Amino acid sequence: MTKLSYITCIILNLCTFAVGTLLYVSQLESAVRVQPGRTTTLHCFTPDDGHFKVFWLKLQNGSALVLVALAESDKTGIIVGEKFQDASKYRLTWNQLSFNLSVLNIEQTDIAVYFCGIIIFNRMFFGNGTRLMFEEHFNGTGLVKEKEDHWSDHLFVYALLTLVPVTVASILLNIILYLQKTDTSKNQRFVRSHKLGAFAGFLLHVSQPESAVRVQPGHTTTLHCFTPDEGHFKVFWLKLQSSSAPVLVALAESDKTGTTDGEKFQDALKYRVTWNQLSFSLSVLNIEQTDIAVYYCGIIIYNWMVFGNGTRLMFEERFNGTEIIKEKEDSCGRSTLIFIRR
Repeated sequence: MTKLSYITCIILNLCTFAVGTLLYVSQLESAVRVQPGRTTTLHCFTPDDGHFKVFWLKLQNGSALVLVALAESDKTGIIVGEKFQDASKYRLTWNQLSFNLSVLNIEQTDIAVYFCGIIIFNRMFFGNGTRLMFEEHFNGTGLVKEKEDHWSDHLFVYALLTLVPVTVASILLNIILYLQKTDTSKNQRFVRSHKLGAFAGFLLHVSQPESAVRVQPGHTTTLHCFTPDEGHFKVFWLKLQSSSAPVLVALAESDKTGTTDGEKFQDALKYRVTWNQLSFSLSVLNIEQTDIAVYYCGIIIYNWMVFGNGTRLMFEERFNGTEIIKEKEDSCGRSTLIFIRR
């Protein structure tokens, strides 16, 4: 490797660290309450510098994560999810500083948690989510928004962002431009068409065989994710706990053997990921209360995101000392308990 390559790698690592420390996705409303039939707008504020993808995800109880829409920081176009292309129902606005989602004529199927996130340098960052719900005690105004009371945190973060050294931003931008110029073949593979994106989403499938895994504290289990056997894509695991934003566990690329571990999942004695171009497995060792969550496996391809149904990791209440219980769903949604002898 040349001296220039070493310098480039060092700079990239430093910039990635700086980006991971300073980037912030802000969803000011933790909850929005509105009457049926009304309209509301969910707000997402993004960094004002750097190249990244920004997206909205919808999460309903008992359902997989669904891509609502995706945009890129240096482009004005928006890729809209297959189920959200009705302009009389959903409207999106992207101005390189905020990515806002308006939901019109709100009905029961719209009641969900909406997460805004960004992807940059194989890293993913999320806002805390906005829960859309019906207003039980309507006061005549039609809309109640709950804002997070962490304004000092938001002001601190934004102030910090404005103080990022210009040299780091310049180096980062130059490296991105250099990589784009020297890798035009990858640029040609970007797909911006809604139809092609929907086509990719229709054909691709992410399979998480276990809908739930029950295990005793201190034990170890492995969560499985099966991916397409061809094409260029990124595959990742997200951890989602109640009342918390999703957290990136690990990410891999279809044409590479290495993996990128999330900031909180780099302890090899606690987490292990296995990637073999067909499956992306996550092992959790010495399971404790903080591991109890739903783990979603997903892929990113052609600016499109597809998710598995999620695997819920939970403690087994009726444990006889020899079994881990895994719950699988068939195509009809019926669950089957499978006992695995140790």
